[in-house]
Order: sequence, then structure tokens, then C-alpha cells
Amino acid sequence: MQASALIHRQITTLANFHRLALRSYAARGPWRRYATFFEDLFRLPGGSLQGDSVQPLIDIADADTARYPQLARAFGLDAEAILIVCFFQSVVAAKCYERWDDVMAQIAAHIARRFPGRQVSFFVACGPDTAQPVHREDLDAILGGFTGSRNNARVIVATTPSLLDLAIILRHATLTLSNDTGPGHLAGALGIPTITPFLPGAVYSRQVWASTPWHTGVTLEPSPYSYDAITTEIFAGRTEIINTIPPERLAAEAIAHLQALP
Repeated sequence: MQASALIHRQITTLANFHRLALRSYAARGPWRRYATFFEDLFRLPGGSLQGDSVQPLIDIADADTARYPQLARAFGLDAEAILIVCFFQSVVAAKCYERWDDVMAQIAAHIARRFPGRQVSFFVACGPDTAQPVHREDLDAILGGFTGSRNNARVIVATTPSLLDLAIILRHATLTLSNDTGPGHLAGALGIPTITPFLPGAVYSRQVWASTPWHTGVTLEPSPYSYDAITTEIFAGRTEIINTIPPERLAAEAIAHLQALP
């Protein structure tokens, strides 16, 4: 089986696990939801599976991982720069956070203070524009000129040839910034810390979809919006509610993960 077909099947399997396990077992938290799900599924004694060993995981073959330098050259990724992969699209317009530039500015300012002279590359990975309310050219126009703090950052807006290529690049990322969208789950399944703003409330629940130890969901709790207000926002394709999440909160979560950098 070709590697791209295999990774597609792995992601489909993960999606099926999400449907079965996350909604029913979400209250158990990221360390126990999968473990308890499999214990119940296979009628194992409670506590027989360890949460850290039963997590969504995608493994990439060494031969594919070795292609990273080629991909880095193709997309102009600096081997010495801190790599942050970003997913700023979503087929649901109401999930499209529009204040990522503020988040990126705060991250770049932190890196300038904490790691003087260090560069950061924000790789904004895009999918096909079909059915996407935010297109690649929109993101390029908004973010393409971003230079961070003291010119320590650059933005690369690009579409990878395949999902496997995207996974290979993700494996080398320090952090992922992502809307509540599918590629963010790919990042988490590769063990990359992933920061995601979630609509408040239970329509697209942070508790459900910030689903592993590598996913950090940020939302407004308790929700100041009614269920009807959130569903109206979704059906109308508006972004007012998601944009009420302060960028400072997302930046703080991202910076917390960056503290571990050598």
C-alpha cells in the first residue's frame, strides 16, 4: 500500500474512533477517554490500559521522514528557524478565528525577548479552496507581509502536494496553531502541541474535540451565548462569536509550550 493511502486510512480510522469514543467518553478527559473506551469495547478490567499508551497516533516511516529536507527546500523552510505550522481555514466559517495575526505578533515578540536572534517560520498550510470560506490568496494577502518582532518572523502560505507531505512537515514543527478543523487532529496525532480556539458552548464542544494531551482548546467558559445564538452564528457563516476569544489567551498557551525550547 502506498504511504499516502496508508496515512489516509489511518486518519479515517482515527476519525471513526473520534465518533465512537469522544462524544460518549469526553467527560473522562484526554488521559482516560480512549483507555476507558477500549476497556469497555473489549471488556477489559477497568484501569488495565494506561492513558498514555492509548492515544491517537500516526507513525511515519523513516523513508518518508527522510524526505523532509527536500520539502523544506521546496517551501523555503529555514532549518534553524522555529517552525510553527498553522491551519487557518475551516469549511465552517464560524470556526474561522480572524485574530491570528495578533496571536502571531505576541508569539514573535516573546521569541524576540526569549531567544534573541532566533527566527520563526509560520507555515500556513492550506487545502483546496473548494468550499473554504477563507481562500489561500486571502491568507496570503492578510499574513504574507508579517515580519514579527525585529524582523524575526516570516509567513509561508502554501498547499502541500499530499497529506503525507503535510504530516512530514508537521513532524518537524514545534507548535501548531489551528482553527477547529481536521488538520489540527492530524497535528495532535503526531504529538505536536496544538492550540485551538473553540466556539463556546456544546455545539462544537471544546471538551469533545480538544481530545488528546497534545490539544489545548481555548474558549469562553461559562459560555456567554445561548445555544440558539451559536447555531445562528454557524448557519449564517458569521465569525463574531469566535473572535470574542482574546488573542492573549491563545498566545499565552502557545508561549507556555515554547518555554521548553533549548
